[in-house]
Amino acid sequence: MMNILVKESGERIADIAESYSRLVKDQRCYNSRSIVNPKRLTYRRKLAHLEAAAAGETGSGCGTTTGNGSASAVRWQLLVLLLLCNCIVAAFEPDFVVPLENVTIAQGRDATFTCVVNNLGGHRVAWIKADAKAILAIHEHVITNNDRLTVQHNDYNTWTLNIRSVKMEDSGKYMCQVNTDPMKMQTATLEVVIPPDIINEETSGDMMVPEGGSAKLVCRARGHPKPKITWRREDGREIIARNGNHQKTKALYVEGEMLVLSKVTRSEMGAYLCIASNGVPPTVSKRMKLQVHFHPLVQVPNQLVGAPVLTDVTLICNVEASPKAINYWQRENGEMIIAGDRYGLTEKENNMYAIEMVLHIKRLQTSDFGGYKCISKNSIGDTEGTIRLYEMERPGKKIRDDENNDVSKNEVVLKETRHEDGSRNQNGRLYKDRNPEQERGATGGGAASSVQGGRGTMRLIGTFLLAFLLVLLTTIATARPTMAPGHTKAAIDHHHRDRQWMKHQGGGGGVKTTMSFEMKPEIWERSAGFNNNRSNWRRKLWERGAAAK
Repeated sequence: MMNILVKESGERIADIAESYSRLVKDQRCYNSRSIVNPKRLTYRRKLAHLEAAAAGETGSGCGTTTGNGSASAVRWQLLVLLLLCNCIVAAFEPDFVVPLENVTIAQGRDATFTCVVNNLGGHRVAWIKADAKAILAIHEHVITNNDRLTVQHNDYNTWTLNIRSVKMEDSGKYMCQVNTDPMKMQTATLEVVIPPDIINEETSGDMMVPEGGSAKLVCRARGHPKPKITWRREDGREIIARNGNHQKTKALYVEGEMLVLSKVTRSEMGAYLCIASNGVPPTVSKRMKLQVHFHPLVQVPNQLVGAPVLTDVTLICNVEASPKAINYWQRENGEMIIAGDRYGLTEKENNMYAIEMVLHIKRLQTSDFGGYKCISKNSIGDTEGTIRLYEMERPGKKIRDDENNDVSKNEVVLKETRHEDGSRNQNGRLYKDRNPEQERGATGGGAASSVQGGRGTMRLIGTFLLAFLLVLLTTIATARPTMAPGHTKAAIDHHHRDRQWMKHQGGGGGVKTTMSFEMKPEIWERSAGFNNNRSNWRRKLWERGAAAK
């Protein structure tokens, strides 16, 4: 039994000695600052007591039998006390409440680490830069010479490490450490990010290439993390990329530090944007202008233009040229046209290389008709376009001639030379469809005159038709009577016999009286009413004949 206790005591001594040596090794930095570690003193006392107990046991085994019972009791008491102390210490050892969090921050801003420890007791909290193995602060005191670091303690369980205006060299692992046995610690990483920045010295600027040539645009940027480069056109059009097999691809965005354009055309001319981004705001970009040089080109929409005299006319030429060209107008005889009261010269820019030349001529004269040239010249060459301007008849003149012809054809000649309103013309002829206002409109020569003349012609035709119908009806009425409705053939025969009788009566009296049927229409009307009463009718005729005598 005693041997077992001795063996256990020896192993306990070895364990305590090993723990003590490890504590001395881990806390060697604290010793340099003359920090007294109470745990270290406790281990020393325990080691001394156990060594003394082991020595007493060894002496008794060598033949010393005096006091064996008392020595054994002391050893048991020491072991029990040691176990109790270990349990109490373990129950009240320092403990981290929350883990230490990683920090990602942009360069130039402030970073903060917070360490919360409960049951600290007589222990101390230290801040260490783990990758550099440098002690930054112990408890509330800053050890390093970096004036951008400060430590704060809220007098309870929270310790804070502040780093002002962080730099790229501040990146790395930071440790919050408590000097327990074994040592307790937490680590977190500080990541310092840098927004992208384009390196102008290594980036292309504006570029000029001939049409059909190649262009290589380069864009480089720095930052942390490494920025990503994206290309796009400022006007939103697609970027055309060509390979060796004459195949081309179109895309709105192209990634990479280098953009290669082969067999460039004038449509690819414009501004290109190099955009650098790495997830850290702000994103930056640089504008590069690509100029494509080519010979001037002139396009004439209308090569033949007609206009009447005293009107305005506009001549247009479309010009494409790069670099920018000198544009002007010229007559076919070589005379240059200068802007003035009658000539207006303007240029409208459609894009980087295309413009519209406009020549506006006011109040055309006969001398203005002929050929005109629009000429464009740049450093590569020159070209010209031709427009011919010819005279046209004024549309209003033809309308007035047609109107005058229509009026002369429909002229009305009356027997009386005086109009119903008392007016007459020089020749004594009157125009039924014309009045002073219409005459003024006809002399004006406009569209209103044409409309009024047409209306007068229609009224004249209508008057003629109405007069013709009236004459025709009158002629028919005088030629022969029309049988009235309801008259029968028997009634007409009675009337003829009555007329013969009246002639006979007139002859017997010596007075010849002839009563025409047409001159006495009332007799015809009354015959229809008394068709069936001949005696009354004869009596009435007799009375009329007597009255006539």
